[in-house]
Amino acid sequence: NVISINGNSITKDKTLRSKLSIEPGDYLNKYKLKKSQEDLSKLKYVNSVKVSEIENDSLTDIEFKIDENTKTGNFLLGGNFSGDTGIGFGLGLKDYNILGSGNEIDLSINVNAEKSLYSLKYSQYDLLNSNLINTYSLFNQESDLSSSFGFKTRNQGFGYNLSYSANESLSFSLGAEYEAIEGHSASNNNSYITDNISNFDQIVFNFIINKNTTNNFLYPTDGYHNRLSLKISPEEISDDSYYRALLSSKIYKKF
Repeated sequence: NVISINGNSITKDKTLRSKLSIEPGDYLNKYKLKKSQEDLSKLKYVNSVKVSEIENDSLTDIEFKIDENTKTGNFLLGGNFSGDTGIGFGLGLKDYNILGSGNEIDLSINVNAEKSLYSLKYSQYDLLNSNLINTYSLFNQESDLSSSFGFKTRNQGFGYNLSYSANESLSFSLGAEYEAIEGHSASNNNSYITDNISNFDQIVFNFIINKNTTNNFLYPTDGYHNRLSLKISPEEISDDSYYRALLSSKIYKKF
């Protein structure tokens, strides 16, 4: 009859409802009800969920009581010193539930004498299908390679990635990234330097399969995480064509 959600002070009601497998007007399906409870409990901004059923004649009202995790973001600030690159600092901002939308943002800035990097990543969960995630990325990097290679570079680009969770442990993603590379400020006219003074375009397509059975997404102590990544930069549209396949496996066991 009615589905009510209580206990959320930050997360929007429509964000939580998009994770439910059952809707008002459906037949009361115990499996869908349990799955909805489990799906909500697995969210990074939810600690636990309690479900109550209230009989109302031939109908049933359902209440989801949310114990919300209100501390979903972190701010990082660090510094370093190297005899090679001198003094540097890093700034990071990450939030798993920005403005209560259930979406994620990851911002990082790193600067030293040779390199400055700015990158921004935003992940948006589909409200109609919470198994679909749209990720948008933007980056800019300035590198001063004058002392080592005799020129400077500027890398700017953006990317898009679509991820799909087939089940609790298996996910797929498909995406593309465009990068514009500019080599400039040559220190002399030697050919090995001037060959890099130009504008280069790079387009990379990627496909990833993830199998993750670990018991905790931050600090796992049991399970395994296998990841297969394929990247292709076609010769017809990229100045530096290549293909790359990476397979990684992490196994966790608590003794």
